[in-house]
Amino acid sequence: MGFYTRARALRTGLVIFLFAFGGALGFSQDLEESPEKEIVSFSPQRVDLPLKGLEEVNSSFCKQRYSNPLNLLFLLPGLLFFIFALLSRSYRRMFFFFGLLFLLGSTEPEHSALIRQAEQSFASQDYAQAMESYRQAEKLLSCNSAVLYNLGVVSHYLGQPGYALHYLRRSLRLDPADRQARSALHVLEEHYDLAGQVTAPLPVHPDVAYLLLLIFANAAFILGAFVVRTRKVQFLISLVLVAIAALGSLAFLLGRISLESRSVGVVVSAEGELFRVPEEDSKSWFELPEGTSLWIRGQTGRYYLVETPSQIEGWVRSDTILVD
Repeated sequence: MGFYTRARALRTGLVIFLFAFGGALGFSQDLEESPEKEIVSFSPQRVDLPLKGLEEVNSSFCKQRYSNPLNLLFLLPGLLFFIFALLSRSYRRMFFFFGLLFLLGSTEPEHSALIRQAEQSFASQDYAQAMESYRQAEKLLSCNSAVLYNLGVVSHYLGQPGYALHYLRRSLRLDPADRQARSALHVLEEHYDLAGQVTAPLPVHPDVAYLLLLIFANAAFILGAFVVRTRKVQFLISLVLVAIAALGSLAFLLGRISLESRSVGVVVSAEGELFRVPEEDSKSWFELPEGTSLWIRGQTGRYYLVETPSQIEGWVRSDTILVD
């Protein structure tokens, strides 16, 4: 009875650890849905888009944790648990030592003045000043999806469809689960009569797969410690299943990173043209409407090699396109 009671307690502790560890990483915002609000007001003549407020800007910090090698340190809890299990005979000591690893925290800076200034300028329809304020905020809050979304909204009001769609796509690349940005991109593409665009990113952030990978990898280390200490078949089976889950999470993460690595360019000039060859005297193949999105395949001098969603390849001048 004593052994089975202890085994049940260990399994319960493992489940509690998985939930606590997931919360400690601070990834919960990736899974949150956008607040319910009126996203757009659409008519044939006008599209009204709301801004993201200061609170959303301050909470939209860079979420690309998978790209930061330092985040691999979150594998230390499971690894140290495994090592400590080999050196100690007491389960109580292992759990006590492991609990000391949950003392990490982080803070996010605020840049309220610039954001409030941009909001006031936007409310007074001084869109040029709002654009300037948000561009300054972008320099201070790099990798912020809410600021990029607001830049897209202001660009739309300034009559710059190419820049508007460019910023919205950059915003979705950072936060693909943002329904507000996704809806705005879709509505603006319809409003500007842009058919056959590059599809928006999948609404699953790579950090979600990264979180699952860290959780399952730590769980594998812990189960490996139990296998070494107890040599029980049930722990070995659990280890195999968790290891398979970890490998699946890794495969999904690598697949999402591969998709993220493909650059997209948006035509920001009314003189966008597709050429057959990258030469100054080359004749235009056909015109590209402002706001057209293209896959970037390469670059030669002042020309980008691009591919349309319909798989037509050609060249565009670099001064007529913005690359994300």
